[in-house]
Amino acid sequence: MKRNFLSFIMFAILTIAFTNTYTTQAQTRAYRVTDNQVQSLLNRLETRTDAFRRTFDRALDNSRRNNTRVEEQLVSFVTDFENATDSLKRNFDERDSTQYDVQEVLNRARFINDFMLSNRLSVAAQNQWNLIRTDLNTLANYYNVRWSWTGAIVTNPVGGTRPYNVTDVQLQNLLTR
Repeated sequence: MKRNFLSFIMFAILTIAFTNTYTTQAQTRAYRVTDNQVQSLLNRLETRTDAFRRTFDRALDNSRRNNTRVEEQLVSFVTDFENATDSLKRNFDERDSTQYDVQEVLNRARFINDFMLSNRLSVAAQNQWNLIRTDLNTLANYYNVRWSWTGAIVTNPVGGTRPYNVTDVQLQNLLTR
C-alpha cells in the first residue's frame, strides 16, 4: 500500500514538472521586446511593403524592363517577400512566430535589396525600400537573428533551431525543479 502511494506521488510530481516545463516553453517568446513593439513593427512593415510593391510596379512599368521576363521575375521576388512578411505577421498573431520566420523574410528581402542597390528605379521606390531595410534590421534585432545585407544568405538562425531564449543551464534547472 505504501509503495503504491509513493508511486502515485512520484507520478504526480513528474506530471506537474512536465506540465510546468511545457507551459513555460509555450509562453517563451522568440523575440526580446514586448508584444506591442513587435506588433507595431510588423504592422508598419506590412504597410510599407504594400506601398513599396505598388511603387515598385509603377517604376518597372516606366522602365526598359516593362513587359519583359525580368519584370516578371522581379515582381515575383517582391510578391514572395510580401507573402513571407504576411506569414510572419500571421504566425505572430497566433503567438507562433519564430526566428525561422524572420530569417525567411530577410532571405526574401536580400534579392530585392541586391536589385535596388544595382538599379535605380525611382526616388519613391528607393526611399520606401530604405525604410523597409531599417524595419528589417530592427526585426532581426528583435528576434536575435544575425543578419548582414552583404553576407551570404543564412538558412539557420543564430543559436541553431532552439525555439526558446533560455540557456541550457536555465532549462536544466527548470527540469530539475
